[in-house]
Amino acid sequence: MRKRVLVPLILIFVVAAAWKGLVQSQTETVTGGAGSSDSAPPAISGAEGSALGRQAASEEKKSEANPNDLRTLKIFDEIIASRNDNDPRLDTEFRNLSPAAKAMLRDRYRNYQREKRNERGTVVFLLGRNLTSAEDMTFLREVLSEPPCRSMKDCEKDPANGEASSLHQDMGTEISLAYPQVVVLKSIEALFERDGSDPQRLEEAKVILEAAKRSQSDKVRDLAGAIQHRLSSGE
Repeated sequence: MRKRVLVPLILIFVVAAAWKGLVQSQTETVTGGAGSSDSAPPAISGAEGSALGRQAASEEKKSEANPNDLRTLKIFDEIIASRNDNDPRLDTEFRNLSPAAKAMLRDRYRNYQREKRNERGTVVFLLGRNLTSAEDMTFLREVLSEPPCRSMKDCEKDPANGEASSLHQDMGTEISLAYPQVVVLKSIEALFERDGSDPQRLEEAKVILEAAKRSQSDKVRDLAGAIQHRLSSGE
């Protein structure tokens, strides 16, 4: 009688242990191993990855900058925050920028939303006075190649009816929409008028000016043509 009772009990224990091991093995396979209770991190979208990449590159440039470069960037941020376009430091603190300082300002430009026309234009203005390398000219081409900003509220969308009618009446708004590109062209014009400009930079500027005449923006095309005419006629 006792053997008839013990044998089934032993079999029950063996089957239960085997089942427990099988369940544990399957659970570890799904969760990525024993002791791994955390779920997989969410995937990063393309836009988020791009933003993180820009931030990492910006931090790397900061680490390579010297104290003077960091001071220059700090002054720039103070001026932008104050919204004072007449701050005298714009004329005194941004001459002869180092490559590291220019790289950080380019990062600032790219991190601004497209609707930040004044902020972006201010960056172009400061860099446009320091055109000393091929990289500087490449940045100007980058700015000119941007699609036109169609509305101060959202560059990607057509302006609302009320805003659209005011655009036709207000030349200031039209210039504001193309402000970074207008500053590029003015910087190129000043480069030609400046004594001692690097001949290589002047050749690159001619190419940029010619490309601007094919811009999607009427304002940019017209201004590029007018500047080219003044330069060719010596006016």
